Amino acid sequence: MKSQDVARKALNEPVVSLFRALRAAAALYDGEFPAGGPSSTQFTLLAILNDHGAMTASQLGQALAMERSALKRDLAFLARRGLILRSSRPGRASPRWRLARAGHRELARLRPYWGRAQIRLKQIVGKTDWKMLHSILDRLTQAAGES
Repeated sequence: MKSQDVARKALNEPVVSLFRALRAAAALYDGEFPAGGPSSTQFTLLAILNDHGAMTASQLGQALAMERSALKRDLAFLARRGLILRSSRPGRASPRWRLARAGHRELARLRPYWGRAQIRLKQIVGKTDWKMLHSILDRLTQAAGES
C-alpha cells in the first residue's frame, strides 16, 4: 500500500477526525483570546477553580480529562502570573490549587472572549448538531473516565 493511501485511510478513521476537530476547536477558541495571555484551556482551569473552589492537580486533571504534563505546565503558567495559588497543609498528601484575586479578575476579563468563541463554534456546528455533539462528547468523556 502506498504511503498516501495509508494517510488517506487514516484520515477517514473517526478517531483521527475527532483529534483533528479537537485541535481545530482549540485553535478557534485560542484565536479569540488575547495573545500572550492564558489559553482557552487555562481559562477552563480558572473557571473550574472559580466554580468548585480549591482542588488538587489530580482532581483538575480528571475534571478536564487532561494529560498530567500539560496540566502541570498550565498550572505553572497560571501560578507564575499570580492567577492561582498553591496551598499545602500538614497531613494532606497533595497540594490544592485555588483562584487568587487576580485570577477572579482575569476570569471576568476573559469571559467575553470565551463567549465569542462559543458563538462562532455554535454557528459552525449548527444548533441541532451542537446539542448532539455535546451529548456525544459527554458520553465519550464519561466512558474514558471509567476505563
